[in-house]
Amino acid sequence: MYEACFNNRFTNTLVLYIFLLVLLLVSPFIFAWELVNPIRSCFRSKENMSGKVVLITGASSGLGESQLEFVANKARELGSPDVLFIFADVSKVDECRMFVEDTIKYFGRCGYWVTRITT
Repeated sequence: MYEACFNNRFTNTLVLYIFLLVLLLVSPFIFAWELVNPIRSCFRSKENMSGKVVLITGASSGLGESQLEFVANKARELGSPDVLFIFADVSKVDECRMFVEDTIKYFGRCGYWVTRITT
């Protein structure tokens, strides 16, 4: 049934040009969507942190300690009822094991791990 429609050279050419026209008209919108969507996702509502355990590393001394306190306060604002401070050096394997074990002992689990290492 469809063979008769697509055996005509004019019909084949017409379908090709219509397809190319639609592709040229639609592709800028698809490109714009792919460009804007990741940026838009940055401004979505914040995740509810109530009942979540987050392990944050990278604040062992100096300025890092004050940033750790800022992050802890922000976590409390987002719904975290309790925050555990453990100062450790992430470049030492034994200290990494220690703060992971201490976190699991204190909270019973670890849901998220955020690593922030500066030099």
